[in-house]
This record gives sequence, C-alpha cells and structure tokens, in this order.
Amino acid sequence: ISYYQNGKVKSNAVSYTLKADFFRKIYTIDDWYTYMVSRTNASQFENVKLEADLDFSNVDPSRIMVKLGFNRILDGNGHKIEHINLQRGFNASNNTTIRRLFIGDLAHSATVRNLFINDYMAGGTYYNSTKGKTYVARAASVFGTVYGTIENVHAKDITITTYEYAAGLVCYLAASGEIMDSSVTNLTLTYNDPDDVNAESFIGGVVGRMNESRVTHCYSQHIDIKVDETKSTYGIGGIVGYAVNSVIDTAYSEGKIVSRAQKVGGIVGHYYC
Repeated sequence: ISYYQNGKVKSNAVSYTLKADFFRKIYTIDDWYTYMVSRTNASQFENVKLEADLDFSNVDPSRIMVKLGFNRILDGNGHKIEHINLQRGFNASNNTTIRRLFIGDLAHSATVRNLFINDYMAGGTYYNSTKGKTYVARAASVFGTVYGTIENVHAKDITITTYEYAAGLVCYLAASGEIMDSSVTNLTLTYNDPDDVNAESFIGGVVGRMNESRVTHCYSQHIDIKVDETKSTYGIGGIVGYAVNSVIDTAYSEGKIVSRAQKVGGIVGHYYC
C-alpha cells in the first residue's frame, strides 16, 4: 500500500490470504466414477459437487462404491443419487466382503452435504450350494466409519441386509464425527448373523454405533428393523444402536423393531457413559 506523508511517498507491505474451496463438477455417472471411484490414492481426491441427479440403474457396484478413505468435500448441491443396487452380483465365499457406498472412512477433514439418496440396496447374502453355507456381507450402510461431518443428507427407500454393524446411514460415527439435519425414511433392515461367525452387533435406524460424537436434528421414519438371530447385541435403536459419551440432540424415530435381543430402544438401544 502506497501513501503520501509529509510530501513523500511511503509504502507498507501487506499480505492477504484468500481461502476458497474449489470443486470438480459431476454431471454424469462416468464423472462419478472418475472423481470418486477410480482414484488409486486418497491424496488424489478433490472437492466435488453434483450438478445433476445421477441414476445408477443397472450400473455395476464396482463403478459406484468409493473404496478409499474420503478426505475432501462432497456437495450434493440438492441433487439425488438413486437406484443404487450394491447387492447386485454378490457371490462371496466368505463373510468379510463389504458392500456399501463408502467402503473407506470419512476422514476428519471430510464433509458430505446437501445430498439425497433414493432407492438404495447394500449388503447382501449368497448361498454356496457346494459348501452348503450362506455368506453375508458385513457392515452395510451408506457410510462406514465417519470421523468427519455429514450434513443435510437424506436417505429414502433403503434396503440393508448384513451383520455386525448395520444402519440406515452410518455404521460407526467415531470420535469428533457429526451428523446434522439428516434423515432415513422407509428403511428395511434385516440382520443375518452367519452361523460360523461370532459377531458383535450394533444396529440403528441412522447410526449403528457412536463414540464421543454428535447427532443433531436427525430422524428416522417408517423403519422396519428385523433381528431374528444375533449372538451378541450391544444395542438396537431407532436412531442409534449403541452410544458412548455422545450427544443426541433433537431426534425422533417412528417405525418397527422386531427382536428377541436385549438393549432395544426407540431412540437409543444402549447408552454408555
């Protein structure tokens, strides 16, 4: 900055920092694959913003699921992603396969916001006639472990078939993670505990398990959670299955939970502090 003082020109050095978020724009399912799925290293992720609704009808799960830990911003921009069938082609020979939209974690720096998810299927079962066993996909939801923020994300017409972690939106909301102003509507969740697996279950309409985290202004409605057989249940809840030292602020749930397990609740199955 230059200025006059006593008839002389003087100047001061001034530095400014401009902070702005830049986004890759997603218009098509091919764009989704390019910017969200095909990355080979998490450092390659960029902020992305949807500029159109995405219809994933008949798209193979391998072109939909985000396998790496996501560490940037996904702004749905009020658009919807729909007709996502991640159970398609499930034929695993073990009980460790994961079929959900975000297989990797959402990092502390990650935010997913302003997104609608309609007609979504995750998890799955497969009967191997040779071995005489039924295999089940584990930890199914939309998101796996979330350390970051989910804001204004609404999931509707959701079908989950899984074991261990099971939820309409998030399997595990970890320390410092937060979900706000979000919902799950028309959830059908079937819990299938494999015969040869001694799993601990965390089952919720929105979140399976949360630890030192926060759920604010969220709801689930028209939920149907069915847990016939489970060997060890930490909690089954309309919003959260199992919560430790966490905050659930302004939430409601409406629907049905059918289970012979203990620790079942309309909002929280089991709260520990």
